[in-house]
Amino acid sequence: MDLEAIWQTHKPFIVKVGAGALVFAILAYYQSSVTAGAQLLERQSVSLEGDLVAKLDDLEGAEGLEQGRNTALTKDLRPAVLGVVGWTADPAFVLPAGDRSPRLFYTAAVTKAEDRVSDAASTWNAEVPRDAAGLGLPAEVDDSLVAEALARLDVSERVVRTLIDAGVRRVSAFSPQPVTYQSPAGLGGHLRAVPFEVTFAGGPEVLGKALKGLTEPGSFVEVLGCQIERVGEGPQAGVEVQLSAQALSLVDSIPEQATQQSTSASSRRGRRRGRRVFGKDR
Repeated sequence: MDLEAIWQTHKPFIVKVGAGALVFAILAYYQSSVTAGAQLLERQSVSLEGDLVAKLDDLEGAEGLEQGRNTALTKDLRPAVLGVVGWTADPAFVLPAGDRSPRLFYTAAVTKAEDRVSDAASTWNAEVPRDAAGLGLPAEVDDSLVAEALARLDVSERVVRTLIDAGVRRVSAFSPQPVTYQSPAGLGGHLRAVPFEVTFAGGPEVLGKALKGLTEPGSFVEVLGCQIERVGEGPQAGVEVQLSAQALSLVDSIPEQATQQSTSASSRRGRRRGRRVFGKDR
């Protein structure tokens, strides 16, 4: 099945989980680089669609098909999608329950993150932000803000290392954005979004590997917008990528000072933020 057929067949699912629009746009530009990613998205789509159909077939009663469809989506599809596209926190960046020194824990976590990024960058001679300031993170935070700060630290450290592992040798900017929360019905918790913006350079093959690394289960980021500029001429020309994305995870509670969004409002903002420019030459 070619890319156009895959896109037309699975467009609703790809749009729902995010990132797919970016992946498929890039596949059209660099098809040979990330064919495996397209096949993976197709398999995930078929699996989730099958689970939903099976659930709807089992529903009985006077509620009606439409209500049954909504029940299936709420109780089964969202958790299933989160299992594929959710972000699993590294225990090293999760504040233990009852910890009496949150700020000290955060300080130690910052050091750990800086060491991990520095080790990876030194191994591959990569030019990337290596300290908290370069990653757009505070060196110290108040106790009430530690949990969110750790979540941002986790995302920043892992995303930069994922890019390095994919072959990226220059990350020119990384900027975490304010954490937000949603509370969709039936999700069994609150959906936390940790957004960020990153600019990096690489060739087509590196870009494909980077996208694959950023869409692995447990480390999945939802792409909100992307601008790609081609640098040079010929099939081996490099690209510079400006990526806006967010990591989604389920949490049990929302900090008092947190920013909470309605699902519909967040969705509208996401659509406005999306910006994709492909094949632009310098």
